[in-house]
Amino acid sequence: MISLVVVLSFITGFCFVLGALSLAWSIPERGRLKQVRERLEFINSAEARAKDPYLTILRDELLSEIPALHRFLSRFVVVGGLQRVITQANLKIRAGVVLLVCVSLAFGTGYFLSATYTNAVWPVILLGSLLVGFLPIAYVLHLRQRRFRKFEEQLPEALELLGRALRAGHAFTTAIEMIASEMREPISTEFGKAFVQQNFGLPLRQSLMNLTDRVPLLDVQFFVTAVLIQKETGGNLAEILDNLSYVIRERFKLQGQVRAVSAYGRLTGTILAVLPIALAILLYLSSPEYMMVLFRDRTGRMITGVYLVFQVLGFLTIRKIVKIRV
Repeated sequence: MISLVVVLSFITGFCFVLGALSLAWSIPERGRLKQVRERLEFINSAEARAKDPYLTILRDELLSEIPALHRFLSRFVVVGGLQRVITQANLKIRAGVVLLVCVSLAFGTGYFLSATYTNAVWPVILLGSLLVGFLPIAYVLHLRQRRFRKFEEQLPEALELLGRALRAGHAFTTAIEMIASEMREPISTEFGKAFVQQNFGLPLRQSLMNLTDRVPLLDVQFFVTAVLIQKETGGNLAEILDNLSYVIRERFKLQGQVRAVSAYGRLTGTILAVLPIALAILLYLSSPEYMMVLFRDRTGRMITGVYLVFQVLGFLTIRKIVKIRV
């Protein structure tokens, strides 16, 4: 157990120092020359990295301000997905920093549990470390979901503004600029990026497709599809946008009614999922030997495994029942 504590202490300290260096490296005054050099390298290799036949605007693809860590993280597709989620949450940090914080918290929790509870078995230490280490990613996902929800609430008003601008004789790109300048975050930021992209020469089709990548909502896909079809076949775009805005508002009303009806079921599912775990943690903290039977005895481990499987299945079943898509 002492060797485990020493190893966890070393890994925690190493990750903490590496995270501190990553944050220090991201200070503009220190890393300006390095950022310019790496940006030029990305410009030179933009053609090889482009996935579309259209010319794409250069985007910040760094996963970490530390070059060695960036090259290492670039090998994993999951890290690129994490960086995309961070960007969608509108956070000005790198995926490398988030991962270093996760690793530091995980090993720090493992060290704390090993040092505090000397009789703790490795499944308890591993489970606690994983849960605490996942907290930063869960927080990023929460911010992303909250931002998407706010964007979805602002979208009908933005579509109505777009329709009024088109009826007044403004061009479509000018109407997008009006949304970016007159509405609030986050919809102003995303439409502003679409306007800047097409203003710098990116085709309108590609700038709108980039909007659906940054905000992967069904309503945004409907909006982009309607605009692109109208550009190819013609029609009254202002009327199409008004109808789409009406449909989105009505769907919001129906979603509110569904959430009110299913509130009891969702609360029941949450309580049934959290209560056994919370009770097990309290029993372990108050009487460790009483709970150790579930981890030391072969029958106890089988019971614990079966419980976890059925717990997950029950939670997913309840979630499937109360989650009604509108």
